[in-house]
Amino acid sequence: MLSDAAPRLLIINCASPYFFYIPMGAFGLCDYLGQRGVACRIFSPSLYPEAALRERLLAVLHQVQPTHVGLVCHWQETAHGLLEALAWVREWSPTVTTFAGGFTASYFAEDLIRTLPELDCVVVGDPEEPVAQLVQGAPMEAIANLVWRQQGEVRRSGTTWLIDQALFDRL
Repeated sequence: MLSDAAPRLLIINCASPYFFYIPMGAFGLCDYLGQRGVACRIFSPSLYPEAALRERLLAVLHQVQPTHVGLVCHWQETAHGLLEALAWVREWSPTVTTFAGGFTASYFAEDLIRTLPELDCVVVGDPEEPVAQLVQGAPMEAIANLVWRQQGEVRRSGTTWLIDQALFDRL
């Protein structure tokens, strides 16, 4: 993976045997980032047989060479899919920046950061601007809606970013 390359985000929709759908926000986030020149792609494990998931994800990682990997954990039923995908991402690269987002990830942000050393941060709530800043290299402490680990301590940004109607209408 090239660290000096333009930012590229791979979003993995963490599926489960019981829930297959991609939250609409993932598409809006890709659109928002694309408008800012950030390459973004969504990988949906639910499109492939379970036996082929690891191979398919590793192939996409090799093809896309993401600088950042986002894991969608919107529904509680997809939590085990987050753990599995995160392990495969770390197998591919121990240094790529990883983050989670979605309703369930937001609710359990501190717990995820405390218990999953493979996960670098969690975007809590509306992701568009916080993720744009993250992939463009802003320091974590300067990014709204973020929970991360620093020197073994869980940190939470002191600011909140909310999407407004005008931006929502453009996505």
